[in-house]
Amino acid sequence: RPARVHRILGNRVAPFRMKKILENLQFKVEKKNGDWKVSVPSFRSDVSREIDLIEEIIRFHGYNRLRTSLPSLVNKKIGEDLEEQRKERVREILKGLGFYEVISVPFAEEDIFRRTNLLSQKKIKIRNPLSSQQEFLMPHLFPRLLKVASYNLTQSIEQLRIFEVSEVFQNIHPLKEISSVGGLVYEDDFGFFHIKGIVETLLEGMGIKGVDFISCDCAYLSSRQRASVLKGSVVLGALGRLEQGVAKNLKLPSSVYLFEFDFSRLIAAFSEGGKRFRHLPRFPALRRDLAIIVPENISAEDVKQGILKGGRWLERVDFFDLYRGGEMPSGYKSLAFSLVFRASDRTLTDKEVDQVQEKIVNLLKIDLGASIREG
Repeated sequence: RPARVHRILGNRVAPFRMKKILENLQFKVEKKNGDWKVSVPSFRSDVSREIDLIEEIIRFHGYNRLRTSLPSLVNKKIGEDLEEQRKERVREILKGLGFYEVISVPFAEEDIFRRTNLLSQKKIKIRNPLSSQQEFLMPHLFPRLLKVASYNLTQSIEQLRIFEVSEVFQNIHPLKEISSVGGLVYEDDFGFFHIKGIVETLLEGMGIKGVDFISCDCAYLSSRQRASVLKGSVVLGALGRLEQGVAKNLKLPSSVYLFEFDFSRLIAAFSEGGKRFRHLPRFPALRRDLAIIVPENISAEDVKQGILKGGRWLERVDFFDLYRGGEMPSGYKSLAFSLVFRASDRTLTDKEVDQVQEKIVNLLKIDLGASIREG
Protein backbone atom coordinates (compact mmCIF):
# COMPACT_ATOMS: atom_id res chain seq x y z
CA ARG A 1 0.00 0.00 0.00
CA PRO A 2 1.84 3.16 -1.18
CA ALA A 3 -0.22 5.31 1.20
CA ARG A 4 1.07 3.19 4.10
CA VAL A 5 4.61 4.29 3.27
CA HIS A 6 3.59 7.94 3.70
CA ARG A 7 1.95 7.26 7.07
CA ILE A 8 4.95 5.36 8.43
CA LEU A 9 7.65 7.77 7.24
CA GLY A 10 5.78 11.03 7.71
CA ASN A 11 7.16 12.04 4.31
CA ARG A 12 5.92 11.55 0.81
CA VAL A 13 7.96 9.36 -1.57
CA ALA A 14 6.82 9.38 -5.19
CA PRO A 15 5.15 6.07 -6.20
CA PHE A 16 7.33 5.71 -9.28
CA ARG A 17 10.42 6.13 -7.06
CA MET A 18 9.24 3.38 -4.69
CA LYS A 19 8.44 1.05 -7.60
CA LYS A 20 11.83 1.64 -9.17
CA ILE A 21 13.67 0.90 -5.89
CA LEU A 22 11.84 -2.40 -5.42
CA GLU A 23 12.36 -3.48 -9.03
CA ASN A 24 16.09 -2.66 -8.80
CA LEU A 25 16.19 -5.02 -5.81
CA GLN A 26 14.61 -7.75 -8.01
CA PHE A 27 11.15 -7.51 -6.45
CA LYS A 28 8.32 -7.93 -8.93
CA VAL A 29 5.64 -5.20 -8.56
CA GLU A 30 2.09 -5.45 -9.94
CA LYS A 31 -0.65 -2.85 -9.44
CA LYS A 32 -3.92 -4.29 -8.15
CA ASN A 33 -7.02 -2.18 -7.21
CA GLY A 34 -4.91 0.82 -6.17
CA ASP A 35 -2.54 -1.31 -4.06
CA TRP A 36 0.57 -3.22 -5.09
CA LYS A 37 1.19 -6.92 -5.20
CA VAL A 38 4.90 -7.54 -4.60
CA SER A 39 6.61 -10.86 -5.31
CA VAL A 40 9.71 -11.45 -3.18
CA PRO A 41 12.78 -13.09 -4.76
CA SER A 42 13.70 -16.46 -3.27
CA PHE A 43 17.01 -15.26 -1.87
CA ARG A 44 15.30 -12.58 0.29
CA SER A 45 13.92 -14.76 3.07
CA ASP A 46 14.25 -11.79 5.46
CA VAL A 47 11.35 -10.00 3.74
CA SER A 48 7.96 -11.37 4.80
CA ARG A 49 5.86 -8.35 5.84
CA GLU A 50 4.71 -5.05 4.41
CA ILE A 51 6.89 -3.16 6.88
CA ASP A 52 9.96 -5.03 5.55
CA LEU A 53 9.26 -3.63 2.09
CA ILE A 54 8.90 -0.12 3.52
CA GLU A 55 12.27 -0.56 5.24
CA GLU A 56 13.89 -1.51 1.92
CA ILE A 57 12.38 1.55 0.23
CA ILE A 58 13.65 4.00 2.84
CA ARG A 59 17.12 2.40 2.98
CA PHE A 60 17.65 3.01 -0.70
CA HIS A 61 15.70 6.26 -0.89
CA GLY A 62 18.02 7.63 1.84
CA TYR A 63 17.34 8.44 5.49
CA ASN A 64 19.01 11.79 4.96
CA ARG A 65 16.28 12.74 2.49
CA LEU A 66 13.54 12.51 5.13
CA ARG A 67 12.51 15.94 6.43
CA THR A 68 12.33 16.22 10.22
CA SER A 69 9.13 17.59 11.72
CA LEU A 70 7.44 17.96 15.09
CA PRO A 71 3.89 16.79 15.82
CA SER A 72 1.25 19.48 15.74
CA LEU A 73 0.39 20.50 19.31
CA VAL A 74 -2.19 22.99 20.52
CA ASN A 75 -0.68 25.48 22.95
CA LYS A 76 -3.30 25.02 25.63
CA LYS A 77 -2.84 26.26 29.17
CA ILE A 78 -3.76 23.61 31.70
CA GLY A 79 -5.13 25.27 34.81
CA GLU A 80 -4.89 23.74 38.26
CA ASP A 81 -8.19 22.84 39.90
CA LEU A 82 -9.41 25.71 42.11
CA GLU A 83 -10.19 23.40 45.01
CA GLU A 84 -6.70 21.88 44.88
CA GLN A 85 -5.17 25.37 44.87
CA ARG A 86 -7.14 26.28 47.98
CA LYS A 87 -6.21 23.01 49.70
CA GLU A 88 -2.55 23.67 49.06
CA ARG A 89 -2.96 27.19 50.45
CA VAL A 90 -4.58 25.77 53.61
CA ARG A 91 -1.68 23.37 54.04
CA GLU A 92 0.83 26.23 53.74
CA ILE A 93 -0.99 28.37 56.31
CA LEU A 94 -1.43 25.61 58.89
CA LYS A 95 2.15 24.39 58.53
CA GLY A 96 3.23 27.99 59.06
CA LEU A 97 1.23 27.96 62.30
CA GLY A 98 3.14 24.92 63.55
CA PHE A 99 0.74 22.17 62.49
CA TYR A 100 1.73 18.76 61.15
CA GLU A 101 -0.39 17.14 58.44
CA VAL A 102 -1.76 13.66 59.09
CA ILE A 103 -3.48 11.19 56.77
CA SER A 104 -5.96 8.75 58.29
CA VAL A 105 -8.42 6.17 56.98
CA PRO A 106 -12.07 7.30 56.67
CA PHE A 107 -13.40 4.12 58.30
CA ALA A 108 -14.30 3.46 61.94
CA GLU A 109 -16.12 1.09 64.27
CA GLU A 110 -19.73 1.66 65.28
CA ASP A 111 -18.86 2.49 68.89
CA ILE A 112 -17.01 5.66 67.86
CA PHE A 113 -20.39 7.31 67.19
CA ARG A 114 -21.36 6.79 70.84
CA ARG A 115 -17.99 7.82 72.24
CA THR A 116 -17.93 11.09 70.25
CA ASN A 117 -21.59 12.07 70.80
CA LEU A 118 -22.54 11.45 67.16
CA LEU A 119 -25.43 9.04 67.79
CA SER A 120 -27.82 11.42 66.01
CA GLN A 121 -25.79 11.09 62.79
CA LYS A 122 -27.09 8.68 60.13
CA LYS A 123 -24.50 5.96 59.74
CA ILE A 124 -23.07 4.71 56.43
CA LYS A 125 -22.22 1.02 56.72
CA ILE A 126 -19.78 -0.62 54.33
CA ARG A 127 -21.01 -3.82 52.67
CA ASN A 128 -17.68 -5.64 52.79
CA PRO A 129 -15.56 -4.07 55.58
CA LEU A 130 -11.99 -5.22 56.10
CA SER A 131 -12.67 -5.65 59.81
CA SER A 132 -15.17 -4.78 62.55
CA GLN A 133 -13.01 -1.73 63.28
CA GLN A 134 -13.65 -0.37 59.77
CA GLU A 135 -17.38 -0.94 59.26
CA PHE A 136 -18.56 2.66 58.84
CA LEU A 137 -17.64 5.76 56.85
CA MET A 138 -17.14 8.80 59.06
CA PRO A 139 -19.27 11.97 58.66
CA HIS A 140 -16.63 14.18 60.33
CA LEU A 141 -12.85 14.51 60.45
CA PHE A 142 -12.53 15.16 64.18
CA PRO A 143 -12.97 11.49 65.34
CA ARG A 144 -10.06 10.55 63.09
CA LEU A 145 -7.95 13.38 64.52
CA LEU A 146 -8.87 12.31 68.07
CA LYS A 147 -7.64 8.78 67.34
CA VAL A 148 -4.33 10.15 66.05
CA ALA A 149 -4.04 12.38 69.12
CA SER A 150 -4.84 9.48 71.47
CA TYR A 151 -2.07 7.37 69.96
CA ASN A 152 0.51 10.18 70.07
CA LEU A 153 -0.28 11.21 73.63
CA THR A 154 0.23 7.63 74.82
CA GLN A 155 3.72 7.87 73.28
CA SER A 156 4.63 10.67 75.74
CA ILE A 157 4.08 13.46 73.21
CA GLU A 158 3.53 16.52 75.41
CA GLN A 159 2.19 18.98 72.82
CA LEU A 160 0.36 18.40 69.58
CA ARG A 161 -0.80 20.41 66.56
CA ILE A 162 -2.19 18.30 63.72
CA PHE A 163 -4.51 18.82 60.77
CA GLU A 164 -6.00 16.81 57.94
CA VAL A 165 -7.45 17.72 54.55
CA SER A 166 -9.64 14.85 53.43
CA GLU A 167 -13.13 13.62 52.53
CA VAL A 168 -16.03 12.84 54.84
CA PHE A 169 -19.33 11.19 53.98
CA GLN A 170 -22.86 12.38 54.75
CA ASN A 171 -25.76 9.90 54.69
CA ILE A 172 -28.19 12.01 52.71
CA HIS A 173 -29.85 11.06 49.43
CA PRO A 174 -27.83 10.66 47.34
CA LEU A 175 -24.77 9.76 49.41
CA LYS A 176 -22.59 12.86 49.61
CA GLU A 177 -18.79 13.03 49.71
CA ILE A 178 -17.52 16.32 51.15
CA SER A 179 -14.00 17.75 51.22
CA SER A 180 -13.16 19.00 54.71
CA VAL A 181 -10.28 20.45 56.69
CA GLY A 182 -9.93 19.79 60.39
CA GLY A 183 -7.37 20.57 63.07
CA LEU A 184 -6.54 19.61 66.65
CA VAL A 185 -4.40 21.34 69.27
CA TYR A 186 -3.24 20.11 72.67
CA GLU A 187 -0.83 22.47 74.45
CA ASP A 188 -0.19 24.02 77.84
CA ASP A 189 -1.79 27.44 78.42
CA PHE A 190 -3.96 27.09 75.33
CA GLY A 191 -7.57 28.29 75.33
CA PHE A 192 -10.62 29.06 73.26
CA PHE A 193 -9.35 32.41 72.01
CA HIS A 194 -6.13 30.77 70.82
CA ILE A 195 -8.03 28.31 68.62
CA LYS A 196 -10.26 31.18 67.47
CA GLY A 197 -7.15 33.15 66.52
CA ILE A 198 -5.82 30.20 64.51
CA VAL A 199 -9.13 29.93 62.65
CA GLU A 200 -9.19 33.67 61.94
CA THR A 201 -5.62 33.51 60.60
CA LEU A 202 -6.56 30.56 58.39
CA LEU A 203 -9.64 32.29 56.98
CA GLU A 204 -7.85 35.60 56.40
CA GLY A 205 -5.05 33.72 54.66
CA MET A 206 -7.67 32.30 52.29
CA GLY A 207 -9.08 35.77 51.65
CA ILE A 208 -12.24 35.19 53.72
CA LYS A 209 -13.20 38.12 55.93
CA GLY A 210 -16.30 39.37 57.69
CA VAL A 211 -17.17 36.07 59.38
CA ASP A 212 -19.29 35.79 62.51
CA PHE A 213 -18.75 33.50 65.49
CA ILE A 214 -21.98 32.39 67.12
CA SER A 215 -22.97 29.72 69.61
CA CYS A 216 -23.41 26.23 68.17
CA ASP A 217 -25.00 22.98 69.30
CA CYS A 218 -22.10 20.64 68.47
CA ALA A 219 -22.48 17.88 71.07
CA TYR A 220 -18.82 16.86 70.86
CA LEU A 221 -17.67 20.35 71.97
CA SER A 222 -17.90 21.94 75.41
CA SER A 223 -21.10 23.97 75.79
CA ARG A 224 -19.15 26.93 77.25
CA GLN A 225 -16.35 26.95 74.68
CA ARG A 226 -17.71 26.30 71.21
CA ALA A 227 -18.80 28.34 68.21
CA SER A 228 -20.03 28.05 64.65
CA VAL A 229 -18.34 30.18 61.99
CA LEU A 230 -20.75 31.94 59.63
CA LYS A 231 -20.27 33.90 56.44
CA GLY A 232 -23.59 35.64 56.01
CA SER A 233 -26.14 32.92 56.69
CA VAL A 234 -23.88 30.03 55.62
CA VAL A 235 -22.22 27.88 58.30
CA LEU A 236 -18.60 27.32 57.25
CA GLY A 237 -17.61 25.15 60.19
CA ALA A 238 -17.16 24.93 63.95
CA LEU A 239 -14.47 25.18 66.61
CA GLY A 240 -14.11 24.71 70.33
CA ARG A 241 -12.91 22.65 73.26
CA LEU A 242 -13.52 18.90 73.33
CA GLU A 243 -16.52 17.96 75.46
CA GLN A 244 -15.44 16.44 78.77
CA GLY A 245 -17.44 13.23 78.34
CA VAL A 246 -15.98 12.63 74.88
CA ALA A 247 -12.47 13.24 76.24
CA LYS A 248 -13.12 10.70 79.00
CA ASN A 249 -14.49 8.12 76.55
CA LEU A 250 -11.34 8.39 74.43
CA LYS A 251 -8.96 8.69 77.41
CA LEU A 252 -7.86 12.15 76.29
CA PRO A 253 -7.25 15.30 78.33
CA SER A 254 -10.21 17.69 78.24
CA SER A 255 -7.97 20.58 77.14
CA VAL A 256 -8.03 19.42 73.51
CA TYR A 257 -9.27 22.00 70.98
CA LEU A 258 -10.70 21.29 67.54
CA PHE A 259 -11.86 23.01 64.36
CA GLU A 260 -13.46 21.62 61.20
CA PHE A 261 -14.67 23.28 57.97
CA ASP A 262 -16.57 22.30 54.84
CA PHE A 263 -14.13 23.04 52.02
CA SER A 264 -16.72 23.73 49.31
CA ARG A 265 -18.26 26.41 51.52
CA LEU A 266 -14.86 27.98 52.14
CA ILE A 267 -14.30 28.22 48.39
CA ALA A 268 -17.76 29.73 47.89
CA ALA A 269 -17.09 32.27 50.66
CA PHE A 270 -13.83 33.26 49.00
CA SER A 271 -15.46 33.57 45.56
CA GLU A 272 -18.24 35.80 46.91
CA GLY A 273 -15.84 38.06 48.76
CA GLY A 274 -13.23 38.29 46.04
CA LYS A 275 -10.22 40.54 46.54
CA ARG A 276 -10.37 44.28 46.95
CA PHE A 277 -7.35 46.53 46.91
CA ARG A 278 -7.06 49.91 48.52
CA HIS A 279 -4.31 52.46 49.08
CA LEU A 280 -2.09 52.15 52.10
CA PRO A 281 -3.21 54.58 54.84
CA ARG A 282 -1.58 58.01 54.64
CA PHE A 283 -2.47 59.13 58.15
CA PRO A 284 -1.81 57.52 61.56
CA ALA A 285 -4.45 55.64 63.53
CA LEU A 286 -5.59 56.14 67.11
CA ARG A 287 -6.23 53.06 69.25
CA ARG A 288 -8.53 52.88 72.27
CA ASP A 289 -9.43 49.98 74.57
CA LEU A 290 -13.03 49.73 75.72
CA ALA A 291 -14.12 47.46 78.61
CA ILE A 292 -17.84 47.18 79.26
CA ILE A 293 -20.08 45.20 81.62
CA VAL A 294 -23.00 43.34 80.07
CA PRO A 295 -25.48 40.64 81.15
CA GLU A 296 -24.32 37.03 80.74
CA ASN A 297 -26.74 36.41 77.86
CA ILE A 298 -25.08 39.10 75.70
CA SER A 299 -22.38 37.68 73.42
CA ALA A 300 -19.15 39.37 72.36
CA GLU A 301 -20.44 39.37 68.79
CA ASP A 302 -23.57 41.29 69.87
CA VAL A 303 -21.38 43.94 71.46
CA LYS A 304 -19.06 44.10 68.45
CA GLN A 305 -22.00 44.69 66.11
CA GLY A 306 -23.25 47.41 68.45
CA ILE A 307 -19.86 49.13 68.39
CA LEU A 308 -19.76 49.04 64.60
CA LYS A 309 -23.11 50.83 64.37
CA GLY A 310 -21.93 54.05 65.95
CA GLY A 311 -18.33 54.31 64.92
CA ARG A 312 -17.43 57.09 62.53
CA TRP A 313 -13.80 56.66 61.43
CA LEU A 314 -13.86 53.24 63.11
CA GLU A 315 -11.47 51.04 61.11
CA ARG A 316 -11.27 47.88 63.21
CA VAL A 317 -12.80 46.24 66.29
CA ASP A 318 -11.14 43.27 68.03
CA PHE A 319 -12.40 41.40 71.09
CA PHE A 320 -9.50 40.48 73.39
CA ASP A 321 -10.66 39.77 76.95
CA LEU A 322 -13.46 38.18 78.99
CA TYR A 323 -13.66 38.59 82.77
CA ARG A 324 -16.05 37.10 85.32
CA GLY A 325 -16.14 37.09 89.11
CA GLY A 326 -14.36 39.47 91.45
CA GLU A 327 -16.21 42.77 91.59
CA MET A 328 -18.56 41.74 88.76
CA PRO A 329 -22.25 41.75 89.76
CA SER A 330 -23.93 38.35 89.70
CA GLY A 331 -25.18 37.49 86.20
CA TYR A 332 -22.81 39.95 84.50
CA LYS A 333 -19.44 39.76 82.74
CA SER A 334 -16.84 42.16 81.40
CA LEU A 335 -15.90 42.22 77.71
CA ALA A 336 -12.91 44.20 76.43
CA PHE A 337 -12.41 45.41 72.87
CA SER A 338 -9.64 47.15 70.98
CA LEU A 339 -10.90 49.97 68.71
CA VAL A 340 -8.82 51.49 65.90
CA PHE A 341 -9.85 54.89 64.46
CA ARG A 342 -8.48 56.50 61.30
CA ALA A 343 -9.54 59.20 58.84
CA SER A 344 -8.59 58.99 55.18
CA ASP A 345 -7.98 62.72 54.72
CA ARG A 346 -6.28 63.92 57.93
CA THR A 347 -4.92 63.00 61.35
CA LEU A 348 -7.66 62.62 63.96
CA THR A 349 -7.44 64.45 67.27
CA ASP A 350 -8.02 62.87 70.69
CA LYS A 351 -11.09 65.05 71.16
CA GLU A 352 -12.70 63.77 67.94
CA VAL A 353 -12.10 60.14 68.90
CA ASP A 354 -13.42 60.77 72.44
CA GLN A 355 -16.67 62.08 70.97
CA VAL A 356 -17.11 59.03 68.74
CA GLN A 357 -16.31 56.65 71.59
CA GLU A 358 -18.84 58.40 73.83
CA LYS A 359 -21.49 57.95 71.14
CA ILE A 360 -20.65 54.23 70.91
CA VAL A 361 -20.93 53.79 74.69
CA ASN A 362 -24.33 55.53 74.75
CA LEU A 363 -25.62 53.23 71.99
CA LEU A 364 -24.43 50.15 73.90
CA LYS A 365 -26.18 51.37 77.05
CA ILE A 366 -29.47 51.83 75.18
CA ASP A 367 -29.34 48.68 73.03
CA LEU A 368 -27.67 46.17 75.35
CA GLY A 369 -27.95 47.58 78.86
CA ALA A 370 -24.16 47.88 79.02
CA SER A 371 -22.07 49.99 81.38
CA ILE A 372 -18.44 51.09 81.36
CA ARG A 373 -16.04 49.09 83.50
CA GLU A 374 -13.91 51.55 85.43
CA GLY A 375 -10.30 51.04 86.44
